[in-house]
Amino acid sequence: MADWRGAGEAAAGPDAGEDLGRGDGEEGDGGVADADGLDGVAFQFDEESGEEADGDADEVVEDAEESDDDAAGVAADPAADDNDVGDAARGANGDVSAGGATDVDGVPLRIVRAVDLDNLTAAATRQMDGAADDVALPPGSVHTPGREYDTWSVPHGGAAAPTGVGAVSDDDPVPLVPVADLPAWAVPAFGDTRSLNRMQSRVFPAVFEGEDNVLVSAPTGAGKTTVALLAILRETGRFLGTGAGGGVSDGEGDAAGVRGSAPPPPLVSSAGVAAFKAVYIAPMKALVAEVVANLSAKLEPLGLTVAELTGDATLSRSAAAATHVLVATPEKWDVITRKAAGRGAVAPTPRLLILDEVHLLADGRGAVLEVLVARALATARIVGLSATLPNAADVAAFLRVPPSRGLFVFGPAYRPVALATTYVGITAGKPLRRHALLNELAWEHVRGYVIPDGHQVLVFVHSRKDTAATARYLREAAAAAGRLDAFIDATASEVVEAEVEGVTTEALAELLPSGIGIHHAGLPRGDRALVEALFADGHLRVLVCTATLAWGVNLPARAVVIKGTDVYSADAGGWVPLSPLDVTQMMGRAGRPQYDTRGEGVIITSRAHVRRYLALLTDQLPVESRLLAALPDALSAEVCLGGVATIDDGAAWLARTFLYVRMLRCPDPYGVPPGDLVRDPTLRRRRRELVAAAATVLAATGLLRFDRAARTLRGTALGRIAAGHYVTWRTAAAYAAGAAATTGDADLLRLVAGSVEFSSMRVRGEEALELTRLAERVPLPVRGELTTPAAKVAVLLQAYVSRLPLAGLALGADMVYVSQSAARLVRAIFHVARSRRWAALAARAHSLALSLSQRQWASQSALRQFGSALSADTLRRVERKDVPLERYYDLSAAEVGELLRDPAAGRRVHKLVHALPHVEVDAKVAPLTRGRLQVELTLTPDWAYDPAVHGAGEAFWVWVTDGDGEVLLHSELVYIRGSLASEAHILTLELPLAEAPPPAVYFVRVVADGWIAPAVTLPVSFRRLVLPDRFRPYTSVADRLPLSVVEAFTPLGDDEGGDEDGAAKRSRLANGGPATGGGGGRDPRLAGVVDHFHDSFTVFNPLQSQAFDALFHSPENALVMAPGGAGRNALVDVALAALFLARPTAVAVIVECAGAPAVARWAAALAASRLAATFALSVITLTGDAAADARALAPPPGAKTHPSGVVAFAAPATWDALSRRWKQRRAVRTVGLLLLRDVHFVGATGPSPAGAAPIGPVIEALASRARYMAAEAAAKGRPPTRLVALGEASANAHDVGDWLGVPPGGVFSFAPGARTPGVAVDVVAVPALAEGLAADALAPPTLRAIRSYRADAVAARGSGGPLGAPPPHDKVLVLVPTRPLARALAAELAAAPSIAADDGGGVDADVDGGGRVAAAAREAADRAAVAGLAPAAAAAATAAAGRALVGSAAAAVGLAAVARTLRSRPAAAAVSGGVLVTPPPGDADAAAVAAAWADPASPARLLIATPDDAWADASLRAPLVIVAGTDGAPDDARRAEAAPGWALAHALGRASAAAVLLTDEARREAVAAAASRGLVLESGLDAVLVEQLNAEVAARVVESKQDALDYLTWTFFYRRLPRNATYYALAGAGHAAISEHLSVAVEGALAELEAARCVAVEGDDDAALGPLNLGMVAAFYYVSPATVELFAASVGPRTRVRGLLEIVAAAAEFADLPIRQTDAPVLRRLAAHAVVPLAAVTADGADADARLADPHVKAQLLWQSHLARLPAGRLGPALAAERAGVVARAERLLGAAVDVVASAGTLLPALAAMELVQLTVQALWLRSSPLLQLPGMDAATAGVLADRYGVSDVFDLIDMDEADRSAALGGLGGGDLRSLAAACNAFPNVELSLEAAEGEGAPGEAVTINVRLVRDADGDDGDDDGEDGDGGGGDGGDGGRRPRSGAPAVVPTAVAPHFPGSRLEGWWLVVGEEATNALLAVKRVWLKAEATQALVFPAPVSPGVHLLDVSLMSDSYVQCDQVERYTLTVGGA
Repeated sequence: MADWRGAGEAAAGPDAGEDLGRGDGEEGDGGVADADGLDGVAFQFDEESGEEADGDADEVVEDAEESDDDAAGVAADPAADDNDVGDAARGANGDVSAGGATDVDGVPLRIVRAVDLDNLTAAATRQMDGAADDVALPPGSVHTPGREYDTWSVPHGGAAAPTGVGAVSDDDPVPLVPVADLPAWAVPAFGDTRSLNRMQSRVFPAVFEGEDNVLVSAPTGAGKTTVALLAILRETGRFLGTGAGGGVSDGEGDAAGVRGSAPPPPLVSSAGVAAFKAVYIAPMKALVAEVVANLSAKLEPLGLTVAELTGDATLSRSAAAATHVLVATPEKWDVITRKAAGRGAVAPTPRLLILDEVHLLADGRGAVLEVLVARALATARIVGLSATLPNAADVAAFLRVPPSRGLFVFGPAYRPVALATTYVGITAGKPLRRHALLNELAWEHVRGYVIPDGHQVLVFVHSRKDTAATARYLREAAAAAGRLDAFIDATASEVVEAEVEGVTTEALAELLPSGIGIHHAGLPRGDRALVEALFADGHLRVLVCTATLAWGVNLPARAVVIKGTDVYSADAGGWVPLSPLDVTQMMGRAGRPQYDTRGEGVIITSRAHVRRYLALLTDQLPVESRLLAALPDALSAEVCLGGVATIDDGAAWLARTFLYVRMLRCPDPYGVPPGDLVRDPTLRRRRRELVAAAATVLAATGLLRFDRAARTLRGTALGRIAAGHYVTWRTAAAYAAGAAATTGDADLLRLVAGSVEFSSMRVRGEEALELTRLAERVPLPVRGELTTPAAKVAVLLQAYVSRLPLAGLALGADMVYVSQSAARLVRAIFHVARSRRWAALAARAHSLALSLSQRQWASQSALRQFGSALSADTLRRVERKDVPLERYYDLSAAEVGELLRDPAAGRRVHKLVHALPHVEVDAKVAPLTRGRLQVELTLTPDWAYDPAVHGAGEAFWVWVTDGDGEVLLHSELVYIRGSLASEAHILTLELPLAEAPPPAVYFVRVVADGWIAPAVTLPVSFRRLVLPDRFRPYTSVADRLPLSVVEAFTPLGDDEGGDEDGAAKRSRLANGGPATGGGGGRDPRLAGVVDHFHDSFTVFNPLQSQAFDALFHSPENALVMAPGGAGRNALVDVALAALFLARPTAVAVIVECAGAPAVARWAAALAASRLAATFALSVITLTGDAAADARALAPPPGAKTHPSGVVAFAAPATWDALSRRWKQRRAVRTVGLLLLRDVHFVGATGPSPAGAAPIGPVIEALASRARYMAAEAAAKGRPPTRLVALGEASANAHDVGDWLGVPPGGVFSFAPGARTPGVAVDVVAVPALAEGLAADALAPPTLRAIRSYRADAVAARGSGGPLGAPPPHDKVLVLVPTRPLARALAAELAAAPSIAADDGGGVDADVDGGGRVAAAAREAADRAAVAGLAPAAAAAATAAAGRALVGSAAAAVGLAAVARTLRSRPAAAAVSGGVLVTPPPGDADAAAVAAAWADPASPARLLIATPDDAWADASLRAPLVIVAGTDGAPDDARRAEAAPGWALAHALGRASAAAVLLTDEARREAVAAAASRGLVLESGLDAVLVEQLNAEVAARVVESKQDALDYLTWTFFYRRLPRNATYYALAGAGHAAISEHLSVAVEGALAELEAARCVAVEGDDDAALGPLNLGMVAAFYYVSPATVELFAASVGPRTRVRGLLEIVAAAAEFADLPIRQTDAPVLRRLAAHAVVPLAAVTADGADADARLADPHVKAQLLWQSHLARLPAGRLGPALAAERAGVVARAERLLGAAVDVVASAGTLLPALAAMELVQLTVQALWLRSSPLLQLPGMDAATAGVLADRYGVSDVFDLIDMDEADRSAALGGLGGGDLRSLAAACNAFPNVELSLEAAEGEGAPGEAVTINVRLVRDADGDDGDDDGEDGDGGGGDGGDGGRRPRSGAPAVVPTAVAPHFPGSRLEGWWLVVGEEATNALLAVKRVWLKAEATQALVFPAPVSPGVHLLDVSLMSDSYVQCDQVERYTLTVGGA
């Protein structure tokens, strides 16, 4: 790059601008520019500052006011605002100021010169087309005039040798590069080639060893395809060098490793495909196929895959993702890159873009190339390949090619065979004579080549029909001349005669024996292959062909004759001249390099066209831009894509086009006013004018919104539809104006036929009769005369669908053209109807689109779509039957056969009917408010999935319409993957609901998107709908001064000191304060409380002030519901202060409803706070171990209270489990304060931060229990537990208050917008998200929001200086649903190609082609050198200086310094681009990322995190929060729903100024409603009523059915039943309906519990309830009754560890594990290596995929991976986190399994369950060495210990000789050795002894065995008894690690580094008889030092001597169990 910059700098200044303005010779404006001038173009693109010339700024800035008259059509589209970002994301992308774009002096720029694009385009076209008139004949040319035609002969092509920059001389002495010198891995790509040719060798260093963009202009046949291959290999080398450990160096020249390096194995793995992606753009489909075949053969040895991507060949997302090289046409790639999601999912942004035939720029399609290059310049290396270009320097400047290093222009000498051309210009006037002359002249030239010398000739004609006609003419002419023998010799005749029998084409078979062949795309492939082979072998002299052969087949000949240059174009509606591209390609076939020294080309055309083709082939016609004509369409696409948001953005985009280059070089044809280039050398003003003109046109037609005042551009629904479906703006405008809700089928067809795409269609006279005949046969009438283009198109479209035959070549070509475009256009109308919610038109358009794609009408049988699978007779019989196809679904194969009277056909029809995509639909309606309705649709696939028929899956449209079927209330595309075709899919919608009167019915319609198949319509009736009650109003924020902290804690009535200031009052408080509750006593701790709050603030905000008295001065329950960020957490401390001031030794329990992450965070914060120090609080965390938790809450032994206050933090499930036995646990009953933080989770009925299981019913159960406990305490005169709850703003918060027993004065229900200051919230629809979450779909709107916010921030603070250290309010937090998406989005944003504006206020565009980028890069390099950065870091800083989120060169260097602190390379790369990403928990980079985010001076201003990260870290806050995706189930392909309201509320609470929610279109309204109205909380208790009733029955709280009903009256469920009856499926809201509903619910739940043997129902009328053992086990272990029932039914007497693994994994607790498609490969690998195999999963096919979608299978695989100690990094963050949850649940479930098995009295399964607990805690398998449970021990060391020293367990290791142990463990590090030693010292050594070794008793008599347990017998003896529990466990001791020697004072904590979380050592005492497999007794024990336990059990019933084993089984360690024998004599034997 240095050389390029140097050239530019030399040309800097105004003079350089004038050089750019000089023409290139063809216009006579000053001659051809010299080398410096060419470098000047490059300089402008690399160095332009974006500022106007100093002396001319005043002439550019205009003060005149512009009109603000946006056309009325802007607002016509009701969805026009769908993509608006609003105030929080209103965007300036270029220069930013408060009043719009400014020039360098800050004066607002005005666009006052209107530009008429149509006139400008027409004038430019005329001038460009006239450029050929000045063509000069090359030297040596001969002109021969004639009577009817003239001839011009040009020797050797006539093109002069190139000159100037990039020109390669004809005698360039470059040595040929041997292929062997390439890296060894690259050599196989060249096959038998030994060396590169001259041209390839010349470009080799730039293409293969450099990284710059490259343009190679060389004659056809010079070997440019190999140049493309070299570029692909270079990219492969870069991938290998960075990702595979070998290959090409990144340096230039002969860097180490470039040549001759060893081949790395393997080359490119499937995992690396995403990092390696190249795209090859070829202009024609035929050429695409040729390139694919060529590259595939060359790259296959390297493991690289190549695939075609055209309109005829599409790829699935997975196939495209697995492809390394995509070959596409320009239009196809344009379509793909217009769709952000498609670009990410179907074809990621390529690292290499190869443009073949760049001279296509001069063609009408050249505008597409300009757009593609403008998009790719910043992200991909571009290699351009072209035939000779007259103005190659201009094209090089456009491609950003450094002229001195990357531009190569080769002259005619580099053509392998010299080309002489002959131009024949026919002057005859009569058409018939002209036609005859074409044949005669073709014969004359063919004869001249064939007869004298026997040369081969290609004759190109322009229709398939003309190939045979011309060939016959040539044969007849040869026969007439008597020279047929010259066309085929005897040898060739024998070969042809032998082959002609296999020819299927009659005309070809007729012609081949004469030595003349024909070739076109309509021939069968076999015939074409035969013709190509015969011609290649020389057996045919003449081949008459179409352009297909020129593009798709490399088949050269000595001579090429182009017979005529008039080609019929359906697009133009007539005959047009043959394109220059086609002519060049055809002429390229002249000359065979192996045989000829020269080639001959003949063009037979009209005399008027001779100059055109002469100028073209002699390089006298410069390449011009064609973008002006397509500018509105191109601009619309860029706006919708997100790259252009302002006029300045558009100007910057235009600077990246070829149009800009040509305006600089040759301004006249493009209408640049005289003098503009002098006053404005960068034409910045002109570019703005062009963009404004195009924007005005688009705004007037509704395709975008153009805010003239703010100069912003925003896409509309219509614009996105046009861009996405490749529809011109004129057509889209016509659709918007012509479509209506009542448009019928005929009108719809007429609308399509009237599209601008068909406007050039003409009706020729000879077609009138044929069109009339067709019009009589088509189904829809065509109005008006058939002479109009629209009528012709309407007829042809229907004829195409009806498969009617056509007569006439031109009409057939017209039909092909029409059919290729029609389906796309109809789809566009379909989406227009969707956007306007016209249900009927949407259905008609969709049906017509399917008819066009399937070529059949909807009235015909859908079975026709299976092609030849059914005979025509069978299809006719099916269609004759008056039986709807829907009825066939209900018939068996035999019944179908009987109906058709053909059993065999019946079987086939039955099979195909069930192959039609079809779903069953069910709906569940739940009103949310009186105006919003939630509908849960269950779509159950009901078709036989076959990959060969259905591909990867099928898509279905889901429509919801009103009762009249007119208004489309909701439409959404649902994709059902083949692997999930047997799974139900859940779609949750939120629909509007009219309140007065409510609608009678909605209709849900599901229709396949790719098949004509019967639609499923489901009526959703509202006849029994009961609208919910209106919500009580929100609490108004009181109009009062905020309460200062000092004043708040001043004792009531204490007005001493009157006017003393806060400091004095605070000092006085140290000596006195209130006793709370209005007391007047003194309390010196108030000063500590005040200091605690002063650590954060000095004044309570208005909401806190309003709620303060209720929380601090009142003992009543309280509820505060307020939006996030309103300061709810401070109120927790207020409530705690009130409690401990009144009761210093009280216990407070804080239930963190958000789950474990919140528990740990808030517990740590309180423990470190001044509040805890003031009250000497003991802050503990309840672990979920009931015994340990109960002891932690209880006072010390012998004491009635704790010595000081205790605050216990608990997750909801933990407190629920502990409080279930509240009657037995005094510590639970005497809790002084129960505080529920985030109580709004009571409405969470799905996954939440607390876990995958619904947490709402758990919160409801524990809070309802607390209310019941408080009522009972009050009744008995005991102080009740105070209940305080805080949560997000909720619309029905008063219902929550009623449920919690809060008096009206204690309920504070603040509105979502009640925060001070407020937060501006925008909900932005991102259409691409409908296809799924994709990073590149989210990146553009995310950048727009950031740009807008920062621009507004700059304007607000009035800063215009350099950025420097960014202010805190510039920070942005982006929340994305998943961690992989976070990483992908970070990569997208970090690579965004722009730089920050000088004032730091926003994200600037890549203005004026990169000048600012270059300046920032140079400054960054200088700063990096000064900072002493390492070369790699300095390079990163230099590269990042031009990125969107970096901000400045100083920021780039600072970010590079931050990146150096990170270990992860992707994370470091993202930080270099200005983006931080939160790493997974425990990641090595976590601390560095947290520090960079917390540092206010850090240049890293954007952080991407997941919601889980935000829940775990309260510091993740920012002024702007962007929620990138609101999908509620982003990882589950079976669910589609919006994120729950609590998730959105939490995200909004992290913003302090603005928030932007990016969502898909289908859910925009639902998301906006949720964000504005607050949460609507409903109960989910009815879904888990069985579990809750079982727990209450087990606790003996519920002892009758009436008790059960009474229990429900305490619940939130009971409060909400009358408020929203329909939500809970009540028939009405009256008392009788509610009573009946509750009775039915209780009866059903108890019946289920009775069936599961958990509850006994006894007494009169079955009213009495009693717990059974299984029910008590379920309640104690907190598992589902269904789970214990499963265990009881599945565990048999001989079940062992492996069987238990499968049984436990099938527990209901694992049913909520999420199923992600991305997990399938990992799970399949786990299954392949599982110790306990899962055969159905390891097999291939749909069944295996379905098994992997089973959450129980997933749970088992994750569990096994834990037992195998698979590192978490091998699973990924999501699976690793889920594995931890699975393991924790599995340990709890195994405890329940032990008790269940104990109930059955079987010994071996119980011991197996205990053993599996040990293995799970230590992460070991059965055969694993017990030594591996020691920290730091590895398998190798354990093997050495066993083999060499005979050490097999921990005790052996402890007893080893010290020297031997040191030698064996010498390989361990110091830290590992210390951890291992500590674990050995902690390893339990327990002595088990029996008081007596034998006993006796009668059968069934109680037997007691007294067991003595002593830990570490050689330590100090103690008399502390062990702790035990009943049945499933008892209260244990406090946790803690015991001393290294001696007995522990507390129950030790197990050493289990692989187990998630800590756990206490536990034991089982087991009495069993192995001989009979009988388990007689089991008891759970927690042991401190020693204990004596009595085991009581009934004696066996069989008399005799019974040898019993008394076992002590650990629940934490392997091989520390003890067994003693006890002999029991029963019954006098």
